[in-house]
Amino acid sequence: MKYSQYNQVNLLKSLCWFEDVDTSGWPTLLKNPSLKWDTIRKTLENAVLAFIKVL
Repeated sequence: MKYSQYNQVNLLKSLCWFEDVDTSGWPTLLKNPSLKWDTIRKTLENAVLAFIKVL
């Protein structure tokens, strides 16, 4: 396997790196126009926090 070793800290940080999305406009989604970026962001942050608690 090419990347058999990985750094969990870098992985978790990348899942919560939202600077690019925060500075650009969130598009209106065709399949679910009511879905907002804040909902997705909170879901990702909660998932990362839950994973950290398991460690």
